[in-house]
Amino acid sequence: MEYESEGRELERLFIAWPKLPERTRAAILVLAGVREVPGPGRRSTYRRVLKGATPEWMAVALNLLKDSKGYMSDREIAKRVGVSHTTLCRQPLYQWARRIYVQPVRKVVKKKQ
Repeated sequence: MEYESEGRELERLFIAWPKLPERTRAAILVLAGVREVPGPGRRSTYRRVLKGATPEWMAVALNLLKDSKGYMSDREIAKRVGVSHTTLCRQPLYQWARRIYVQPVRKVVKKKQ
């Protein structure tokens, strides 16, 4: 009886397997003991900075922002600089510069008379 229910679960897994995301499939294979547990991911290329100090990559990020005139996304800038986009967006200096370079276009509206 127990084996029949496991067989059905296995059939359901085979049907759903192509639709599952790659990470989910990898996790199932690790839990089943088929695949080794992956090692740690890539390491950051920059060292952590002391509180209040400006990170090394900030100058590069600000130059990219200025050269693109604010049209390059935060994710693209972070990718080119080699940091996480959340790390980039949380920097007060970057937030300030982003507000300066990316200003909304004002529309001229005529008043009705």
